[in-house]
Amino acid sequence: MAEREEIDLIQLYENSKLAEKLVDERKLDIALRSGMERGRMKRRNTSLRRRWVIPAGALACCILLVVILQIRGPIDSKDKDVLGSHLDIPDYVTSMLTPEMKEAADHGLYQPLNQTVTHGAYKVTVDGVLADNRTMVVFYSSENLAGNFPIQLKSELFVDNAGEPLHASIHFPDPLKNTPGSPTNVEHGHYVLEFDQSRTPEKIIFTGEWGIGKQTYQFDIPVTLDSSLYADLEQTLEINQAASIGDHEVTVTEATIRPLSTEIQLQYNEVPNRKIQTYLNPQLTMKGQDRDQILDSPCSTTSTVNGRALISSMYFPSLYYNTNLDELTFQFSGIEESIGSNLKLVIDTEAKKLISFPNSSVQFVDVTAGKDSNDLQLKVFRNSKYGSSLDLSYEFTDADGMTHLFQTGSSSIGNASAIIETITYRLKQESYPQPLTFDITAYPGKIIKENVSIKLK
Repeated sequence: MAEREEIDLIQLYENSKLAEKLVDERKLDIALRSGMERGRMKRRNTSLRRRWVIPAGALACCILLVVILQIRGPIDSKDKDVLGSHLDIPDYVTSMLTPEMKEAADHGLYQPLNQTVTHGAYKVTVDGVLADNRTMVVFYSSENLAGNFPIQLKSELFVDNAGEPLHASIHFPDPLKNTPGSPTNVEHGHYVLEFDQSRTPEKIIFTGEWGIGKQTYQFDIPVTLDSSLYADLEQTLEINQAASIGDHEVTVTEATIRPLSTEIQLQYNEVPNRKIQTYLNPQLTMKGQDRDQILDSPCSTTSTVNGRALISSMYFPSLYYNTNLDELTFQFSGIEESIGSNLKLVIDTEAKKLISFPNSSVQFVDVTAGKDSNDLQLKVFRNSKYGSSLDLSYEFTDADGMTHLFQTGSSSIGNASAIIETITYRLKQESYPQPLTFDITAYPGKIIKENVSIKLK
């Protein structure tokens, strides 16, 4: 038996030497990683579950996030062709990938789509999507076929098959700048969608107007995902570690690890009319065998001013493929409390003035007639670059008590950390009985500064 194994090893060595001569080094590296991954999958012969339970005899005292990373099952639950999917990634997509995105792509989660729509001289393509159960990254290209400068995207929106906007936090990174010598009529970009209270949908429509100046065309590009690629790639662990700030006790209840994000669930005690709207400067600090690292939170969902929900979700870059953690801590530099509940704005859009408002954090700017809407513009003064801005419910009522909807939600001028922001809400071009009443779901609140750390390991 031992002699047979020795012969097999010699033959395997000879085959590998031959492969080095015949196969491109980059392809060989990817293929080897794919093969090792599949071997690890067979050895474990288990699938990931949404919620994990640690055996009592295995590190019973360590209810720690790092346990997930050390005992987790296979990185991929399907026997995918990692080599093929990797080679389908355009160079511009590779240049946009964050480290955690690159890890996910290396493990076969990038899905090439190449969905193209052309109107006249304008061409738009959804090149591909990188996705897991909670996050979707959409990569697109736009091209001005007849010109020497790119077309611009306006009024972009992600909707479901019924045309309803998706319930997701959407990040709009700046488009990729053209490198010297590349065509100037092409632009590349991407959007990051975090589905706060639902799974990543399998079918969406990426819609918007592309064009130059007043010459634009409506583009509706269907996007269909293969959810089987990431269906089992999720791990959740109970944490239940607490700290106090002001009159609030904040508890990290659990952590969920996915290939594209780390989600921290937070819960706090109820103080009447003083909800925690925002955690200031939230971070995960990691101490590892190789180096220490600080991860900032790109987005979060927090309890609303009007609602009674006391649970918040904080998102960080993924730790899914990171197994070298010695210590992990969640920390923030303070909180922002709401200034009350059931806050409202009352505006006479015809007379163009605010009738009732919580305080001077919001000012009326103007109501202007657009192409197919009336644009309500408001100026918001935030109390911190990490604090809340203004957010209104999609529904509002007129003076007769009739309910109406905003046309396409809202848009803002300024970056995420701007202290002063101008926000535009689009109203249908109708004659409304005045004044209009808007429910406030987020509003600049009271800042309480205090450094808080909650050790997860």
